[in-house]
Amino acid sequence: MLILTGFISLLIIAWILLALGQWVAGVVKGIHLSRQDMLQRSWISVLVRYGWTATGVALFGPSFALYLVDLLSSQHPNTLFVFGTIIALPIALCFCFLLWIATLYLRLQPKQPSYFYLLPSDADEVRREGCQRGIFMMALLYPSVPVDTSWIDAFVRALQVETRMRVFPRGKKDEWQLTNDFSVYCNLVVEGFERGYQGFLALCSADPEHLEAQRVLLQQWPENQDAGALLKKLAEQIMHEGDGLH
Repeated sequence: MLILTGFISLLIIAWILLALGQWVAGVVKGIHLSRQDMLQRSWISVLVRYGWTATGVALFGPSFALYLVDLLSSQHPNTLFVFGTIIALPIALCFCFLLWIATLYLRLQPKQPSYFYLLPSDADEVRREGCQRGIFMMALLYPSVPVDTSWIDAFVRALQVETRMRVFPRGKKDEWQLTNDFSVYCNLVVEGFERGYQGFLALCSADPEHLEAQRVLLQQWPENQDAGALLKKLAEQIMHEGDGLH
């Protein structure tokens, strides 16, 4: 029974240390981001989640351990284990109290918006997603492809404006935003869209019968997962070939 209670003790300690350690690391990173004026509201949400998890573990972990010890060894309790568990409970809760103060401090600090696309680091991802939309549009239009493609620029930019207005809040600088540079973002989406549109047109023109099944599948995106996987594969192929021409 001594071995069993000792094993339980180690598990509870490891559980508490893991939860508290994750919270401490989050607070340290939050302070570092705050000093660089890069703290985002999304990170505060992460800290609060870490906090509730660690507090719950610190509060109920030792209590659960004491219950098990009482249940398994009521006639010969491990006095050292019981004493250690009782001492660990207020220590862990005091540590949680200090971390909650640090979390509250970070919550009151100025925060930057959280961006889905942070430029220039996410530029390639924006191009690839634009390329996928261009491929999808070509799959819908082929073979009735417009000869004049000057509509692409205005069409794609209008879609991005509509998306930003419909999905993302305006005037709330601490909320999630689409991007930190909307003008550059639109340029990248247009670039990727044109490459996907023209690239898939070239593939379809070279072998229209072979790609008929792929076009039919692509038209089922985004509901069909296989269509999404094919879209990503084609976008990677077209973007890679386009980069090789530069």
